[in-house]
Amino acid sequence: MTAEQVSPVAAGSQRAQNVLGVRRLEKHFPMKEGALQRVAGHIRAVDGVSFDLRRGETLGLVGESGCGKTTLGRVVAGLTDPTGGGVYFDLDDATRARLDSLLASDESLSDAESRELDRIQAAHRVDRLSGEAWRNFRRNTQMVFQDSFASLNPRQLIRDIVGRPLQVHREAGGSDLTERVVDLLELVGLGRQHLYRYPHQFSGGQRQRISIARALALDPELIVLDEPTSALDVSVQAQILNLLHELQSERDLTYLFITHDLSVVRHMADRIVVMYLGRVAETGSTADIFDRPNHPYTEALLAASPDVLDGEEETGMQALEGSVPDPARPPQGCRFHTRCPVA
Repeated sequence: MTAEQVSPVAAGSQRAQNVLGVRRLEKHFPMKEGALQRVAGHIRAVDGVSFDLRRGETLGLVGESGCGKTTLGRVVAGLTDPTGGGVYFDLDDATRARLDSLLASDESLSDAESRELDRIQAAHRVDRLSGEAWRNFRRNTQMVFQDSFASLNPRQLIRDIVGRPLQVHREAGGSDLTERVVDLLELVGLGRQHLYRYPHQFSGGQRQRISIARALALDPELIVLDEPTSALDVSVQAQILNLLHELQSERDLTYLFITHDLSVVRHMADRIVVMYLGRVAETGSTADIFDRPNHPYTEALLAASPDVLDGEEETGMQALEGSVPDPARPPQGCRFHTRCPVA
């Protein structure tokens, strides 16, 4: 395989089915103790997660607080580097199949196969990208954070906040920048009258709209949504979710939607990944996850969310009891067995 075959540029002529591929992803945080701050262990926030994100779909990432959802989202968005494994961007189908083959036998690769794997990773693995390939990934992958107020600079005007990506990537300046920002604000239900205000002058729903406008500035392919409606009132939640639906259909966007609210993910997602203690417990289409859950943890999550099951037949599922084990010392074997009703 030549370098041209794994170049991100080549994907333009062969549009990949998957925007993103996550393979054996790990993110561990060191625990330091004592005056010398020696490493006494690691918190395994993400511990061997793999999935594909298809172009134009919404993939829901659900689980209890502390299961690693937000950390996974930050690694996918390129905001923090993984400890192990990798996130691969814009792989064409043939290269993705070859990557999976090489990773499956990575302990017994020949020298030629090792070099081939290195070439694929240099061209597509997010934490190894550089130069134009990194800029291409950054402009095509954006993130909307849970806390809209903390993610907006309180000292900057909305014109500067929304226009920052356009300035960084030298897309616009001067009066053209102002008009581009106005177009983005109107796209999310705001307008020119909001250009010269500060974040504290807006409601929570309006600030989240501003965050979405900033994420759309460079017309990205993928947006990572980290619980974008969890801090909002129910009526405002519905407005933001409907807005995200409309933008996705108009702009062919791909969403990684992180949430703990099963009623929201049922409304938004095409497929769902259920996480527990840093690992994937179950994955499948939204209909399969809600109608035919296979993993006891998924069943327990559904049982703990009365909104989801309101008006449906009694399922006999038991609500989840106890707390999530320490991620620094996860249980051996199935990580859910300490709380599993059928263990």
